[in-house]
Amino acid sequence: MNGYIDLSYWDVAFASVFVLINAALSLALDLNIHRRMLIAAARMVVQLAIMGPGPCRFVQNSLALILTGLAMLGMALFAGRRRIAARQERPLAGWWSYGLGAVWHHDRLHAVTIFALTVSLEAHPWYDPRYAVPLLGMILGNARPAYRWASTA
Repeated sequence: MNGYIDLSYWDVAFASVFVLINAALSLALDLNIHRRMLIAAARMVVQLAIMGPGPCRFVQNSLALILTGLAMLGMALFAGRRRIAARQERPLAGWWSYGLGAVWHHDRLHAVTIFALTVSLEAHPWYDPRYAVPLLGMILGNARPAYRWASTA
């Protein structure tokens, strides 16, 4: 896995058409998720425009395990706050509310990420930030605790 894929602005614009198609389908099928989807897409663009040229480029250009680990830890801590601690109906007191939920959730996500990097993607080294950080971001964005799904049903 050497090199990278160079995306032009036209490639990104073409990909964004699919977000618009999904929003239109949400309206047509009365799913009512179009607003959240478009807001999430706009947030993503703003976050990448702010973080991309600075810290993200610095981490991605290095092959240091410590920098990759710190980036992944930061992602896990932010996701733990948003996904777990902020959504508890009856939170525990103090650190326990955040700590137990985040550790419970993210140790498994890191294990899945490392497994995917070493077995499926065969990234060399396995902690290459070009693969590890985006993969963990995708897993964090798509994984939710089981109790969250049960409470919305």
